[in-house]
Amino acid sequence: MEPRENNPFFEHAAITGAGLAVLASLFFYASLLLVSESIAIVLVACLGCCGLTLAPGLVTTWSHVKKFGQTIEVGRGALIGFVSGLVFGVVFNFMDVIWTLFSVNANELFLNALIEFVEQYGDDSALQDIQEQAAGADSGFSVGGLILSMIVIGTLNLITGMVGSAVFKGKGADTIEI
Repeated sequence: MEPRENNPFFEHAAITGAGLAVLASLFFYASLLLVSESIAIVLVACLGCCGLTLAPGLVTTWSHVKKFGQTIEVGRGALIGFVSGLVFGVVFNFMDVIWTLFSVNANELFLNALIEFVEQYGDDSALQDIQEQAAGADSGFSVGGLILSMIVIGTLNLITGMVGSAVFKGKGADTIEI
């Protein structure tokens, strides 16, 4: 294996994590803005955003193996995934600030779609609980949310980075073509 100085990953992990965070934010908020009256679209947006949240660890390890052509140890894959997950968490949280500049409140949009769904299919007590939450919903950036995102998304991508290092093999090993 190449020396670590000749085989960097921090920049690539940061770029991948940031790019996927912007993509997840655009996917989630755009779907809420464009078709928030359909709960099915809101659920697809949530699932897509969750899938993009787990992607940085896998994508970064895959592209690292592809670039250098060598298998990554599980620990290095975990580190690559963790770094890309940390950057994802930071950028995704700061995208809330960007969206508030355009007067978009994601919590309000999501809760309004949920209220419409519960009005059609739910009961009055559930509707009342959701309306109370909607009245107290905050939007925008918070330090606690940033720290929680960094911990949770970083840890999830630590795991996906480990999986990626085990699944994607370099030259001389069986490779998985995607």
